[in-house]
Amino acid sequence: MSVLRNRRFWLICLAGWLLLGFVEATAQHFDALRAERASDLAALLVERLSADFVWVPISALVLLLMSGAMERGLPSTTIAWRFAALGVLLSPLSYASNAVAYTGIRSAGSGLSAEALR
Repeated sequence: MSVLRNRRFWLICLAGWLLLGFVEATAQHFDALRAERASDLAALLVERLSADFVWVPISALVLLLMSGAMERGLPSTTIAWRFAALGVLLSPLSYASNAVAYTGIRSAGSGLSAEALR
């Protein structure tokens, strides 16, 4: 698929990933401040970026699979069922990536602890 070899496409994906992480981190930061809890914006930003990075390779995989399905001329119902099943299979990655990012950033034994980011 030619779009995956296009540098502009990947730069747009990178910008979207950074924007998503920034929006999520600032929302969590201001929620914590409103609730009068301590909050470290840098740690939140690193946590959100690491948790959301899983979607970059997933989108590349989905684009490759969709390109192959379209080139083979599969019926739309077959494509819909296959990608619904793929979505169900990949959905646990969302939960796992959030847990791994939170544990990695917040644990005291990690090199990327909240204190190390200050």
